[in-house]
Amino acid sequence: ALVTGGDGRRQAAQQLTPGQEFAVHLSCGMLAEAVTCVIYVPVDVIKERLQVQQSATSVEGSHYTGSFHALKQIVRTEGLKGIYKGYWATLASFGP
Repeated sequence: ALVTGGDGRRQAAQQLTPGQEFAVHLSCGMLAEAVTCVIYVPVDVIKERLQVQQSATSVEGSHYTGSFHALKQIVRTEGLKGIYKGYWATLASFGP
């Protein structure tokens, strides 16, 4: 049973062995990181593309005017996969 807060948490914790408690904490932490990366990775991809364009030579069509323009261009040219490049690598860096 999923228990949130109060005495229920203490009762649930008393029913778990130390190994089970560790597995629950590890699983919850990894799930939280996976959900967080859904937002963090696209922001990071856009930030890095904007930073790289500052030092790269100017090529027609590769100049972004801002974050939202970069997002639209990446989705238009590469699809949703474009804004999630590096998702698995980022997730693996936070794993056990």
